Amino acid sequence: MTKTSTFLVLLIALLPGAIPAQAAISQARVEEVVAHFESQSRLIDSLSCVFNQNAIPVLAVVGPEWVRYSMVRDLMETKALELAYVRFGPKAADFSIGPFQMKPSFVEDLEKEMKNSCLLSATAAYPVENPLIRRRIRIQRMKDPRWQYFYAFAFYSLSQNRFADALSEKETNHIAFIASAYNLGFTRPAADIEKWQQARVFPYGSDFRGTQESYSGVALRFYEALQERRGKVW
Repeated sequence: MTKTSTFLVLLIALLPGAIPAQAAISQARVEEVVAHFESQSRLIDSLSCVFNQNAIPVLAVVGPEWVRYSMVRDLMETKALELAYVRFGPKAADFSIGPFQMKPSFVEDLEKEMKNSCLLSATAAYPVENPLIRRRIRIQRMKDPRWQYFYAFAFYSLSQNRFADALSEKETNHIAFIASAYNLGFTRPAADIEKWQQARVFPYGSDFRGTQESYSGVALRFYEALQERRGKVW
C-alpha cells in the first residue's frame, strides 16, 4: 500500500460515523424499538394467546426490520407500487411495507401455509374470491400495524412447523434460525437458511463495504433486550 493510500484509509477511518466502530445497529435503536413493543403490549398479549406463543422470540425475529424501516421510511414512496401490485400481482411489484418490512409475496406465501390451520384460515379469510380485490385488501391489511403483528406471529408459528426437523431445542439457536428464514425467505431450503445465519449484510445489503451484522445476530440482541423485560411486560 502506498503512503497516499495509507493516509486515505486512516482519514476515512477517522471521519465521524464513516464506518461504525463496533455494531451496525446501535443499542439505542434496539431499545427504541423495544420501548415501542412495550407500548403495544395489549395487542401483543392478545396475539400471544391466539397463537399460544411466547411473544419475546416473535418480536426478536421481526425487531431488526423495524430498525431498518426507521432508517429509510422517509425515502419510501409506495403508491405507484401498490397500484401495480393490486392490478398485476407480485411479479409486477413486490415491495416492503410497514415496520416489519413485509412484501406482498411474503404474505401470499403465509396465506397458502395458513390453509392448513382452521384457526388461521378463518381469521385471515377474504370476503371475496376476486384476486384483484383480494390484493387490494391485502395491501390495506399490510399497512395496518395490527395485521403486521398478526403476520409476525403467524410466520413464527408456521416456521416452527415447517422447519421442525431443523430447529434446535436451545431457544437462542431456534430464534437465530427463524430470524434468518424471515430475512432470507421462509420458502427457501433449510440448508440455505442455516448458512444465511452467518451472512453479515444487515442492514445495508451485500454491496456495502462498512461494518455490518448478521440479521440473526441483531435478532439475538433484541432477544436479550426483551428478556430483560420478562415478567415486567410479557
